[in-house]
Amino acid sequence: MTKKEILVVLIVLSVFFSITVFEGFIILFLLLTIYEVIKNKKIPKGRLNEGVTLFSLPLILSTLIYYPKRFLKAIEEGGFQFVYFSSFKKDEAEKLSRIITFIFAIGFFLLLLVVL
Repeated sequence: MTKKEILVVLIVLSVFFSITVFEGFIILFLLLTIYEVIKNKKIPKGRLNEGVTLFSLPLILSTLIYYPKRFLKAIEEGGFQFVYFSSFKKDEAEKLSRIITFIFAIGFFLLLLVVL
């Protein structure tokens, strides 16, 4: 597994433990994605490039200007959209989707036990 795949699995697992840890992993994944885009000197192509940019940048910039205390929250909410630019190969994405589905299935049954 690559670093990105391990980080995605940790993000999914952290949902069950702590929202603070989850947000920390999100910011780490965002920084890794930005590093890859800068290192490769090109943004991966996709149909949502303009939409992601038009949604995230105003959210982050307006929070920075008008409510700087919540800037980290804006990065977590708006900046996370830039993870879209992180590219996974098809086989990596399929393997990750199976792992994530398995983790959520286990989490669902554990939650069901708590509720019952």
